[in-house]
Amino acid sequence: MENRKINILGTEYQIETHKVSEDSYLEKNKLSGYCGEDEKLIVVADMSEEKYFTGMDEKTQETYRKRVLRHEIMHAFLNESGLSDSSNRFDGAWAKNEEMVDWFAIQSPKIFKVYLELGLIDAPIPSIPPLQTGSFTNLDMSEAFKCISDAARKTVDTARQVGLLNE
Repeated sequence: MENRKINILGTEYQIETHKVSEDSYLEKNKLSGYCGEDEKLIVVADMSEEKYFTGMDEKTQETYRKRVLRHEIMHAFLNESGLSDSSNRFDGAWAKNEEMVDWFAIQSPKIFKVYLELGLIDAPIPSIPPLQTGSFTNLDMSEAFKCISDAARKTVDTARQVGLLNE
């Protein structure tokens, strides 16, 4: 995946792929990715480094990369919503709990699929590239929602094709 910027609740985050061998934080902490809250940076490991990702074929690498990216994006949403700052407890912040973040990251495509099937959301899901500013200025509201709904349907179709949504 090429490096790109995404909008997380109004804050721009940079997504980058780093080689574990060149990123001391990934290597030292034995991570596949991380979300730098202060830097507004999401890093996903380059899964092609055999030393760190032993025995993974390209399909497995891509599936795992997407899982890691969803997980780190979920951290970014929790950070930007303020939940990571206000969830501290003596036993650790619930919004930084890895199992909870994993649950949201793994289940969200399935949840979005149900929402789309029931017509409960009219907005693009996170995997749709951000819209250019003013791209709907020449459209009336019904045309704008139709464009958004079409994009959401295309996203679900693409997610099915790449194995993110299982029937």
